[in-house]
Amino acid sequence: MNKVTKKINHLIRHFGFKKTELDEVRKMYSGQPFSRTDEGYLKLLEKSKELCNQYTCVCRKELALKRKSKHCKTSLIKYLYFYFKKLHLLKLLFPIHGFILYAESGIEAVIGLVDLKGYGFINQNVRFTPNSLVDVKKGNIFALDITVGDSKQKAALNKITIEKNCWICAGVNICPSEDILIGRECVLGAGAVVKTSLPEYSVAVGRPAKRIKDVNDGKSKNALLNSFTDGQKQIILEHVKKYNFGKICPEFEKAINGQIFNSMDKNFSYLLRLTRCLCDELDLETTSPKRREEILNILFASHGKNLKVGKNLKIDCLGTVLVGDNVSIGDNVSIGGNVILKDKVIIEDNCTLFASGHSTKAKERSMKFSLKKGFYDDTFYSSICIEKDCKIGKNTVVVPNSIVKNDLPKNSLYVKDKIISADI
Repeated sequence: MNKVTKKINHLIRHFGFKKTELDEVRKMYSGQPFSRTDEGYLKLLEKSKELCNQYTCVCRKELALKRKSKHCKTSLIKYLYFYFKKLHLLKLLFPIHGFILYAESGIEAVIGLVDLKGYGFINQNVRFTPNSLVDVKKGNIFALDITVGDSKQKAALNKITIEKNCWICAGVNICPSEDILIGRECVLGAGAVVKTSLPEYSVAVGRPAKRIKDVNDGKSKNALLNSFTDGQKQIILEHVKKYNFGKICPEFEKAINGQIFNSMDKNFSYLLRLTRCLCDELDLETTSPKRREEILNILFASHGKNLKVGKNLKIDCLGTVLVGDNVSIGDNVSIGGNVILKDKVIIEDNCTLFASGHSTKAKERSMKFSLKKGFYDDTFYSSICIEKDCKIGKNTVVVPNSIVKNDLPKNSLYVKDKIISADI
């Protein structure tokens, strides 16, 4: 049975479509011109949206249970319930798939337009547009706030193929107007806008993205450009100690020092879960102003007066962000790694300041197992510093190891002291 027939049968079996409704959908799956006003196609979009909303709802229910737990965990039975519930929804959304390792909330896709070959990781807010057919091979890592697919509607969908073991960093936009192939083990740098094919083992950055080197050239680098001072590190460690049952997590200490750490360590994993639960609670209608203030005091190791935070804030790990006086953070902002926001900084809506990273080499960044450590994942935190009085415009991505000293206009990518703007 070919892929298209399998997808059509999937729609009939699981969503109650009639075969006569799916003529235009069959053309779409085949990469042929089709009608976007067709009732079957519009019904498919509606069903897809419902499915994605259900998935996010299940993720939030799981977080709600974790919030009530001392260690932000659920019982084995409840864990398995949510695991298989999410797996079921993912299988409905992706009829052609391998083993789906993990997918976070906020995922958007049209049923059948994306093939997942398995053993990949999909972080928060990854969007596959309805304008491209996407084939994702094994072992790919999708960071958060990523868009994959043509931004413009056409009579026929273009095809995007992402080969094995690629790492798509935070804020990447893959938006070609024609068929493209991302070669195996490529790394697409934070905020990159990818419009053309890339050969295997490429490290590509910029808007539009250009290949700057081979992933195997030289050693992986993760030195901090603007590390915390010893005094700041002590403040951070004492802060985190309060919320880690009086203990200092060795892996967390490595993280704030810019060293490689195991993000799957049980103590560090607890901090990640707690952070996620707190960010989720921050947006609940039932969260009182007093509780919001308490949450912000936990998330940030230190912050000055008059801190303003919008909706849907995403922090990678509590304690790693230091904030000055009169700082304003807009809606849908993602912050990760070791970050300093100095006095009077303004971060507008939909910005990504994410400095959590891995090695560019696929073997070094993949999850591993040893008898001593069990399963482990080598990660490191780079640094981002936004200097006093700077304003970061809407939809801007600041890459790791950046010091921002001037205002950044909206839709910017900030790379190595350069502002790269693009109409995405």
